[in-house]
Amino acid sequence: MLKSRMLVDYRRFRTARVLIFVDVSDGKKAARLLREHGEAIERLTARFSAQLLMAESALIDPERIVEQDVADAWLLLRLEGPNRALATRKYPQYLNLDARPDWENYAFQELVRQIRETRDINDQVAGHYNRYSFTAPAGLAEESRPGIS
Repeated sequence: MLKSRMLVDYRRFRTARVLIFVDVSDGKKAARLLREHGEAIERLTARFSAQLLMAESALIDPERIVEQDVADAWLLLRLEGPNRALATRKYPQYLNLDARPDWENYAFQELVRQIRETRDINDQVAGHYNRYSFTAPAGLAEESRPGIS
């Protein structure tokens, strides 16, 4: 599998930081999730060079991830049964892998959406300043101070 990264800042070639959480609130469900979907999770993490972390879903704070610039995109993978939706409108990054066998495609599209949203926010905030060059011209040398030889 090719390891790749997605660009967030095209001027400085900054790549996206992607986190994928596996819910370990219930140990049996977490073991089943990794057993049944481990290969697909590996493919997804390789596509974005993402960091895979195990965490309890109750301790993950979405606002903190965004506000403290921990990651540009993230997902929480969990098992909640086949009668629940893959994701909700309010929390599209919380994925129920029991819902559909083709969850990997949705997860890829969700990560790309979040990275684009991060890029758009960066462009809105810092886009005005990107037209200025903050480096000194190459032809100017620093003058020596008078009286110092």
